[in-house]
Amino acid sequence: MSRQASKIAQQNIGNCHRSLAADRNTGSVKKTEVACSDEPPFGDGRVQLVSLLNAAVAAAVYILHYESFRVTAGVMDHWCSRPEEFANLSVKQWKELAIPVEEDGVYSRCTMREPPFGGANNRVIPCASWEFDLDKYGKNIVSEWALVCDRAWLITLARLVYAAACIVFTPLVSRLADHVGRKLIVFSIIPVVLITGVASALPNDFHFFVTVRAVVSAATSSTVPPVFAILWEVSPPRKAPLYCVVAILATVVVADSAVSAAEVVKTGWATLQLILMVPTFLLVALYFTFEDSPNWLVATGRVGEAERVSVHLAKSNGVTATRCRELFALQLRTRPRDEVETVKQSNPCGPRLRSRTVLLLYMWIVFSYAQDSYVTNDGIPMSGPAKLIAAVMSLSVCLLFTRWVLHYGPKRTVVASGLVFSASLAAITATPADEETVLRNVLIILLNVSGYSILSNFGMLTLHLYPVTARSVALANAIASTRVGDTLAQMSTALIGPGWHTGSGLVIAAVTMALFVIAGEHLPDEHRTGASAVPPSRRRSSAGEELRRAFRETLKPLHIKRAKQGDRKPRKN
Repeated sequence: MSRQASKIAQQNIGNCHRSLAADRNTGSVKKTEVACSDEPPFGDGRVQLVSLLNAAVAAAVYILHYESFRVTAGVMDHWCSRPEEFANLSVKQWKELAIPVEEDGVYSRCTMREPPFGGANNRVIPCASWEFDLDKYGKNIVSEWALVCDRAWLITLARLVYAAACIVFTPLVSRLADHVGRKLIVFSIIPVVLITGVASALPNDFHFFVTVRAVVSAATSSTVPPVFAILWEVSPPRKAPLYCVVAILATVVVADSAVSAAEVVKTGWATLQLILMVPTFLLVALYFTFEDSPNWLVATGRVGEAERVSVHLAKSNGVTATRCRELFALQLRTRPRDEVETVKQSNPCGPRLRSRTVLLLYMWIVFSYAQDSYVTNDGIPMSGPAKLIAAVMSLSVCLLFTRWVLHYGPKRTVVASGLVFSASLAAITATPADEETVLRNVLIILLNVSGYSILSNFGMLTLHLYPVTARSVALANAIASTRVGDTLAQMSTALIGPGWHTGSGLVIAAVTMALFVIAGEHLPDEHRTGASAVPPSRRRSSAGEELRRAFRETLKPLHIKRAKQGDRKPRKN
């Protein structure tokens, strides 16, 4: 497989050089330079595959540690514990004897009768301790530290601290990575992830657990933006969408499967944390496979190091050092002015990038809120066959849309998917929630397919809209925004009730996603996909610009003709 990839890489690089050599004789070197300027000088092959695996591992570790909180802090059924003199009673007998029944017909979880055997007229007192049904989640932090009833707010606190650590530190660390180097930052974070990941399975104190988990949140989320930025920058333009989509889909499938398996096994939260460390230790492989991208090195003025890294990567792809250096010099010659401008506009909050940053922050927040509420966590119930159809269609559409992105760009893909997502939410509000009809299932399937289409392409759009020296922080802002949206979805359920998402919340989500589409239309137009380091402000893809360019080309012969007429000598009478 690697030999075939090396052969393809050699052919791609060779085609550029043969075209360049032939065009030197015909005077059309500039056209060939434009055609070859976006192709990586080190070819396409093993380097891109390794970068894809690195991105998938980093994202999987991030999602696994976040989603594990569903098991770690899952609230199981609980009731007041039996005193020693009633220890011989079964749970059913104890509930019938001492636990009062609520208005909804369910046994109380937080109160008991005192004394237990006096009948329904005895006074009701709060529980002093609890027993837990461990069949659903096994032993977790809820049963370990009795985080129920008047202590249930501590679970919300733990979630908020975990989210806040990601929201605050990920953009800061990624901004530093864009300045000092992605490789240096990632290598510094990996030991923190490993140490705190193991420590999160050991604490016997809730406060220590929350503190360690906050560090895990900040560290795991901070590894994702630099690694995905590298994947985007080393990939050829024609394959960058495919590589990014495959990395995202593989991450989602593996992470969801692992968490679902953990829920079935019920190993307990301490064992679960140790199991999560198995994929987490795969991050160590980045020490041997991770390099700063040549595009970023050139943009920051490290041309010599960029050439050295390119030659090293070319060796892995089976491209000769001579060919790599020639194409590297060609690319360096065709974009020096662009690189200077890239460094100047690397601040996402600067005057050139501020408007798109604000739009993207809003779009990420409202999308993650709707996705978390109605797709990821099954906020709208659907049957098993409908789930299977939605999963297969989502996977197929995401892969097929990689061809769409090459022709129409990630912006149109995201906007079109957002329009379907919003329309599906609006249509679902008009269907009866208590009936499972064919129309409702079709709408839910469309909702899932369009949601995963946005998820797989929105990251590409974010990378596409920022210069090479701001891509890590751009992705970090996206991750922080998704955490805000996820937290809003979870808090709305906890504070308002589970019926919120199928009632007024559904209408609000449809409206905010309609605004998502409008915001997407106001983003800048981009016409190229891939690893180009040329900043978006230097590119034009509007129809008006293309029309003006066409008019200029058609007017050239007219100008020449008029000039020739002006050179003629006037006739003598």
